[in-house]
Order: sequence, then structure tokens, then C-alpha cells
Amino acid sequence: MRSNQACLQDPSSNWPVLPGTLKRGDIEGLLIDLRSALGLSPARLDALLAMIRRTRPSDWTDPGTDAVCYVQQQQLAMDLDKSARALRYDEAALVRLGFISRGTIGNGRRCAPVTASPEKYGLSFSPLISQVTHLFELRELLQREANRVRALRLSCLALRQQFRLLLTELRETHPESPQLLQLEQAQDAWPHRMDRRWTAEALDEYRAAIAAAVREASQFRDLCHEPSGEPETDFRCHIQDTTERFPESCSCQESQHASRSEESNPPANIISADTAFLKPTQLYAISSEEMRFWLDGVRDGRREFDQTDFIEAAARRVPELGISDSAWEEALDQLSPLRAALAILIIDANRNHPVTPVRSPGGLLRTFIRLHRGGRLNLAGSLIGLVERKRGPVQAGPPGSVTSRHHNRFPSV
Repeated sequence: MRSNQACLQDPSSNWPVLPGTLKRGDIEGLLIDLRSALGLSPARLDALLAMIRRTRPSDWTDPGTDAVCYVQQQQLAMDLDKSARALRYDEAALVRLGFISRGTIGNGRRCAPVTASPEKYGLSFSPLISQVTHLFELRELLQREANRVRALRLSCLALRQQFRLLLTELRETHPESPQLLQLEQAQDAWPHRMDRRWTAEALDEYRAAIAAAVREASQFRDLCHEPSGEPETDFRCHIQDTTERFPESCSCQESQHASRSEESNPPANIISADTAFLKPTQLYAISSEEMRFWLDGVRDGRREFDQTDFIEAAARRVPELGISDSAWEEALDQLSPLRAALAILIIDANRNHPVTPVRSPGGLLRTFIRLHRGGRLNLAGSLIGLVERKRGPVQAGPPGSVTSRHHNRFPSV
């Protein structure tokens, strides 16, 4: 005796199949990734995956058959170490979600087709297969949003640290300044930590507030250092000797030029000695296309680039380069935010190096940190090398002369 539900198999039907080269295992991974978004509890997800694994993998790609789980409810409940009633609730919920449809014989049994009848009774996954394209789109959307949230968090971390460094310097040079008091009050109004539940919009608002404070503090600092009282239009150091050449190496000792510049700045200098010979427009020119995309975005219509733009753009590139949050945070702590940003710029630009392309951006950033601890990190040399490569080949000269600027090699560090 049949139930009042129709059987699952219509021999004349073409059943939905997985698109492209997708297999059953790909759907299991998809559902695991979307568990929270779909509102599936861990126990219910386990039940769904157990049902899927009790189907034939070939049925998910064969339009002539339906992907059906025939295991009896009592047996499946025992396998999952739960009651039959709990499993019935799971099945009902999965039907409501549009993941399965149920067809049973009158006594509730499930069975595969036999010779006398081609009909199937069980849990059909045709509804889920029909939704696969939409589910993949949902996962991609959620991943983009997660990456955006992560990048904004990393930007906020870098900007907050840059602001703290600026305040430390201003407290030493202008401790009684009313403007310093205003900056400190702005910092006190910020949350002490970023809530994990913050949306991208909330993080972006927080980032914009910190960035504005960093720019205000930087302008105040520059006014205090400029005899004319006019703020600097870029972040070049006072020492700007451009006649000295540097090897494109991050593993050698700091050049004499960079060392002299560092002596004129605090150890955690806000204005990096590594940019003493470059304007922001030159740094923009040697950046990768992806870095320039973010620089254009964070500049937000302003005519000139500033330190904050490079720090923010580098933070946005960190997730895209596959660099871990911990590596970025360590670079901020050890190198200072601006030097960490320059390190990301160098690593990113050298992914397409003609001789020694960067294969592991995160590993190289960790190497830069170790070199810095040993006093052997030469970001200036690498920036010069990028400038030289950007200029391209030169005309051939007499025998023994350099005929191409591409001879500069990125360091094997």
C-alpha cells in the first residue's frame, strides 16, 4: 500500500544534475561553509550530510536518475546516535528549507526500485540540486563580505597604531598644546576594541573616524616641524639625497643614507626613512595594479596621497595576498604601520618579478620582520629596485656596460 505522497521516480523525467564538473563531495563542503547562513545547527547538518553520503555519487550527475537516500529512518537515527523523533524533526526542517522531498510506502518504509516497479521511495535531493547554483552564489557573496570585514579590521588596527605613535611624539614635543588635548579626547571616545559582531558599515565608519584623526595629527605634526608654518604636501624625510644608489635587497645592511635618516627620527619613526628619496606619486607608480586600485579608492577624491592612504591600501591587500592577520599585526608592531605598508607594497609588486617572483607573500613578510630585528632590513634598496625596473630597459651601451635595468634581482631571503 502506498502513502498519499507520490513516489519520487518518474521514469520519463530528466532529473536535475550538478552543474559543470561538480561532484557530490563539493556539495558537502558547500553546506558546511553555509551552515550558519542557512540556520543549520551542527546536529542537523550532521544529519543532512549523513543522508547525502548514503546516496550514490553518480546519481548526482546522471539526468536519468534521482539522488535518493533509502536508509530506513530507525537505522539512520541509530547511526547518528539520536532518536527517531529527532530525526523526523530534522527531515521536516530540511523539507521546509527546500533541500529534500520525501516519498514513502504506506507503512513509512523506504525502498529502491525493484524489477517489477521502477518507483523509488526515500529522501530525494533533487530540490537541493536545483538550488546549487544559488547556494554557490550565496557563498561567494558571504566570502566577499567576510573579506571586506577582515580588511576593514586590519585597516583599523594599522590606523589606530599610527595614531598612537603620532600622539606619543606630540606628547613629547608639544605636551601643552590644545590641539593635542582635542586629539586625545577623540581617541578616548573610540571603542577600546572592535566587536566581532560589527558589520562592514560600522567598521567603515570607525575606520573613517580614525583616518581623519590620523590626518589631523599628521598635519599638526608637520606644521610644528615646518619653519614656514606650511604643512608638507608629501611625506618625504628631511634628508633627500637622491644621488646614492641602493641594491635591490632586503637582506643586506641598511644603507648609509637610510641610517643617517633614521638617526634624525625616533626609533619608531612616523615618517619612514625608507621613503626619503621618493614622493607618494612615485610610490604609487611602482605599486601593483591591485595596490593602485585601493590607493585610488582610499584617496577619496583628495589631490595628494598621504601616509594614511598607503597604510590603508596595504591593509586591504593583506587578505588578498593570503597574508595572515597575525603576520600583519606583528609587522605593525615591529616595523611601524608605514614601514609595514611599504613592505606589503614591495612584496605585492614583486609577485611578478622577472627573475625571482614572490611565491609566499606571508612568508616573505615574516622574513622582513626577522631581518628588521637583526638590523638588516633594507626596504629602501627594494624601493629603488622597483623604480629602476619601472623605467624599463635602457639603450645598449659599449661592451661591458649594463644594457638593461632588469638586472636587479629581488633578494633571496
